[in-house]
Amino acid sequence: MKIFTRTTALLLALAVLLALGGGTGMAANGKYIRLKLDNEVSSLDPHVATDVIAYTVIRAFSVGLYQSHSSGVPEPGLIKDAKKSDDGLVYTYTLKEGKWSSGHKVTAHDFVFAWRELVDPANGFQYQYILKTAGVANAAEIIDGKKKKEELGVKALGDQTLEITLERPLAYFEHLLIMPSLLPVNEEFYRKQGDKYGTSPETTNSNGPFRLTSYQPSAVSITLEKNPDYVDADKVKLDGVQFQVIKDNQQTTLAYQNNDLDVVALGGEQVELFRDDPEYTPVLTGALWFIPPNLKTPGLDNLNLRRALATSFSKDVLVGTVLKDGSVPADYVVTKKTHVTAEGKDLRELTSDFLKTNKEQAKADWEKAKAELGTDKFTFTILVEDSEDTINAVQFIQAQIQETLPGITIKIEQMPKKNRVDRMTVGDYELGLTRWGPDYPDATTYLDLFTTDNRYNYGRWSNAEYDTLVAAIGTTLSNNIPARLDAIKRAEQIIGEEAAIFPVYQKGIAYLVSSRLKGITFSSTGTQVLYQYADFK
Repeated sequence: MKIFTRTTALLLALAVLLALGGGTGMAANGKYIRLKLDNEVSSLDPHVATDVIAYTVIRAFSVGLYQSHSSGVPEPGLIKDAKKSDDGLVYTYTLKEGKWSSGHKVTAHDFVFAWRELVDPANGFQYQYILKTAGVANAAEIIDGKKKKEELGVKALGDQTLEITLERPLAYFEHLLIMPSLLPVNEEFYRKQGDKYGTSPETTNSNGPFRLTSYQPSAVSITLEKNPDYVDADKVKLDGVQFQVIKDNQQTTLAYQNNDLDVVALGGEQVELFRDDPEYTPVLTGALWFIPPNLKTPGLDNLNLRRALATSFSKDVLVGTVLKDGSVPADYVVTKKTHVTAEGKDLRELTSDFLKTNKEQAKADWEKAKAELGTDKFTFTILVEDSEDTINAVQFIQAQIQETLPGITIKIEQMPKKNRVDRMTVGDYELGLTRWGPDYPDATTYLDLFTTDNRYNYGRWSNAEYDTLVAAIGTTLSNNIPARLDAIKRAEQIIGEEAAIFPVYQKGIAYLVSSRLKGITFSSTGTQVLYQYADFK
């Protein structure tokens, strides 16, 4: 039995209905699953998109070589047959007969074009480094401008056969192929759209389970319909998908209560209200929320001050009384379930945590910092996106820091997520609450972020030993598992020793999943809600 009844929610739900633009009527005309997005979609161009919100929509209308599965094992997407050479360096994929919504045939040439575009340094795509991480032949040299993109280790052996050559064996290579950045792109359609590519249904090419029918940049409503030309269309039981951007937790809950959403993530007080509901489904994701201090900011270049800030707020209270969604305190960089050894051991069981809440030590470090810096007052501004949970979290952190460390003032500046990311990417900030979700199940999905030349290293932290270790983890130590694990442990500890970031919490999501649905599953990497093969009972 639900705690918020339809009767008590009726008046407020009417306002939600207007905001949703008739979601119930849409469902009445077919089996449309209605899902909530926390923020507007940043981009539907797979080369440009970088976050789980955009990925969730992109994966609905696109399919690549592999796709996510709740088991964590990649599921074949366009692959009909796969072969790997004995030395683990050459992968040969035979593709299924797919078709783009533009009418073009999906071919191996689409992967060659897409990957060359991604790695081309002239384009400056943020995820181009993933081909370097994957060890695709010549990717590193192309990114550095030392070789031409045509020399990338990917080629079409005919329309339906794709060959990929690596520079070194990589155990998790297939996991990387799930990433939207590595989706195919039809060159003719892409060139024709130019800068408008991915900005409307007419300029977006679909080859996945659904095709885009309603979208515009910054849209609060996105609609997709079943794609009859999808290679596995017979497995898709839904008629379509409707996404709604709702940032307010109460509005989200009311929409669900009024049967205008089928799956929602709860926040704040709503979690407690629904904890005993039979449709309550808690999931611990792999996403880390953290604060990267900008080391170009006076004061934040001081190690003792960074340590004081990182340990001055109660993470357990934050997750237990503010978030209350199943999130857990994070005293680490590589999240739980992200890196598991062949023996089934989680990295978190094998290495020490760091920067744990310790207010007394924080006060001592603050005293050291004041002596070193010659001042006892600092004011820092922290950027936060304008969603309810993140604002609540930052307000709690603000109060805790100011109480624990007298003389430090924290100001809050909130804005849409895209603006926050843009500001932090160019280093135009002092503190910021941000997140990263694991793209694939290996520690490097986090460790790569903080190398000197990574554009996601917002705080501009740099450490030569760390860079050397991370480079070795991805190359020379690939086949030396014990030494690689030791290097991973050491790299993570360096981040802690230098307080390069302030880990805050590993995100839990408390979902409500309609009892009318079957086949909904969840993943800790990549897209979190897996629904393309769901159906209504």
